[in-house]
Amino acid sequence: MMAAMTTTATQRPLRVFVTGASGFVGSAVVQELIAAGHRVLGLARSDESAARVSEAGAAVHRGSLEDLESLQVAASACDGVIHTAFIHDFTNLPASAQRDYAVIEALGETLAGVPTSPSWSPQPARCCPVAAS
Repeated sequence: MMAAMTTTATQRPLRVFVTGASGFVGSAVVQELIAAGHRVLGLARSDESAARVSEAGAAVHRGSLEDLESLQVAASACDGVIHTAFIHDFTNLPASAQRDYAVIEALGETLAGVPTSPSWSPQPARCCPVAAS
């Protein structure tokens, strides 16, 4: 359960970017976040994944773990990130782990406001509008 993420009358809903939003773990995270009143931006690699994310009530960010700039744009438009995606290529697990490390580093640096590439810049929060209270 994600009881710590529940909003109260004095808190505003969070905007959360979820990687792996259509997967087994990620889809459960998306449901919990939405049930707690938060806005979710879910990463979707395919049309099928995008449909599942949208049907769950989340906004869709099309991209992949291979595109760090795209992930940074999505992360910079949100208050936080929950990373549940992983490239399950067990024929080359070291490369999958290296990619995961690069994703975590890029997302973390983005949330901290540290540019990781020359073309990176913070983007306005356009993904998950929050109604004024």
